[in-house]
Amino acid sequence: MKIKINKISLPHILRFRKYYVKGKDDEWWNWTGGIYGKGYGQFRYCGDSYLSHIISWIIKNGHIPDDLLVLHKCDNRVCVNPNHLFLGSQHDNLIDMRDKNRGVQPLGERHHNAKLSDSDILLIRQSNDSSYKLSRKLGVSQSHINAIKSGIRRKIY
Repeated sequence: MKIKINKISLPHILRFRKYYVKGKDDEWWNWTGGIYGKGYGQFRYCGDSYLSHIISWIIKNGHIPDDLLVLHKCDNRVCVNPNHLFLGSQHDNLIDMRDKNRGVQPLGERHHNAKLSDSDILLIRQSNDSSYKLSRKLGVSQSHINAIKSGIRRKIY
């Protein structure tokens, strides 16, 4: 969402400060105001609703470029401590989520629908056996075997 705010006025800053408990610079400053459906703090500003951590960023740092998001280092959705926030792209956010095992499906053999282990995938890639023979041995379809051999399915991460 494009943020159309560059600076927050003093009366709004004072109202914003009523809705969190300020701690030390390295602690969470938990939002005590309204909570958006996904667990993020929410703050009304000039008739619009904004995520509270975004308002916190703007108060401390000003403008957020259109192509960037305000991300949490601490992964606490209600934290508004500007020291726990950083700017990043959507790609940065996805990598951060993956690296912290948050909000993403497990990959490979850890996925709940996985029929093949990572060692099965390596066997398929290295084998000279036919797709038919491998599919019977491993209990999956020939098209699944072919997709793995061609790299379309189940990359090893």
